[in-house]
Amino acid sequence: MTDTPRQDDADGTTPGGTTAENASDAATGAVADAATDASATVADGAADAAGGAAGAAADAADGAPEIAPVADAKRPPNVVVKLIAIVLGLTAAVSLMLFAFLTPQYSSGPENLPLTVAGPEEAVTGITQALEQQQPGAFDITTAADDAAAQDAVKNRDAIGAISMTEQGATFYAASGAGQPYPQILSSMASGLQMQGMQVQMDDLAPTTQEDPSSAGLTSLALPLAFGGIISAVVLTKVFKKRYAVRFIGSIAFSLLAGLAIGAMLQFGYGTFDGHYLATSGVLALGIAATSVFIIGLEALFGLAGLGVGALLTILVSNPLSGISTGWQWLPSPWGAIGQFLPIGAAGDSARSIAFFDGAGIGKAIWVLLAWEVVGIVLLGAAALKERRKNTAATASTGEGAAGIEGAEGTEGAEAGEDAGSAELAEATANAAAGESTEASGANNDAGDTKGTGPSS
Repeated sequence: MTDTPRQDDADGTTPGGTTAENASDAATGAVADAATDASATVADGAADAAGGAAGAAADAADGAPEIAPVADAKRPPNVVVKLIAIVLGLTAAVSLMLFAFLTPQYSSGPENLPLTVAGPEEAVTGITQALEQQQPGAFDITTAADDAAAQDAVKNRDAIGAISMTEQGATFYAASGAGQPYPQILSSMASGLQMQGMQVQMDDLAPTTQEDPSSAGLTSLALPLAFGGIISAVVLTKVFKKRYAVRFIGSIAFSLLAGLAIGAMLQFGYGTFDGHYLATSGVLALGIAATSVFIIGLEALFGLAGLGVGALLTILVSNPLSGISTGWQWLPSPWGAIGQFLPIGAAGDSARSIAFFDGAGIGKAIWVLLAWEVVGIVLLGAAALKERRKNTAATASTGEGAAGIEGAEGTEGAEAGEDAGSAELAEATANAAAGESTEASGANNDAGDTKGTGPSS
């Protein structure tokens, strides 16, 4: 006897099938609910983060006005006090300038002037004692072996003049090119001996030119040297900021052209010089460059303060102590000697040596001018090194900031990766749950089929 299948089994609506479908629907609903809950959680977190950022911005905005009173608490400097300080400082500067220019004029005079005397011992002793009695302390007298040695002392600029005593009388050797006061003193001494009945002769071994016998052009040389060095430094430092090599090249180029121009005016225009044009112009250019390069170096390393110090040193010290108008020996000791270690004094003395003494005694002045230029170059080098270190530090600081930004971006990326991994893990878990539900449904279907197709009797 064969059993006839039930109608509901044939239609596919067995109890086992209904159970599997219900299980599948339940699993699908659970996964959907979990996804909905996760989306709601993410949305809530984003809303909380946005709220926190807005709150932080509001707090920052609220805290900003609290800092303003601190800045406002810094009171500006008293205008009256500042004005008084400026007025007093400028007054002191003008007074110091007048003192620097007038002191050498009032204190100058014959003091320990180098004078050479040659001749018989008795005559030399007599003239030496007479000079000491008439003008005590005016001369620093040295003796020479003969008349030729006395002349060499004047030509080599070792003495401002010389006296050669003979049985017939005395010969006075002067050098107008060394400065106007010295021939006048020697001429006065010669007149005194001549009044005593002695035969006297005057000989100028280094005369000035006929066109400019008083060397007025050389006397007025100090201001152009000072102004040329200062103004070139000011212009170059303002136009070429932080370009130290360009400043140096510009200073040298200007000094060369200015030296040639000044030398041409003094020699071909006013007749102050009469030979060695290029050599005279060269030392004038060297004098301008010594001042200009030194001030440029000061400004490069110390800024506006260095520029002011260089200008004051040139105007208040180097210019009045240069001795260009009279010769440095005429200035009070030791200021005349100090002035020869400064650019203007060294430039003026070297110009005298070339123009009137065929370059005799120029060595020290040239070394002084070169030394000032070397100091200026060293200052420029130090400023360039300082600027390079500053730029290197700034570059390193910028690199550290970029590295910090990259690190922050990497951290944010890692956090995003972790969030993505968590999402993938949740999705895998949901898929696994869905799979288990499917397997359970399949098992229920199998069980239903078994019951529906039981053994026939």
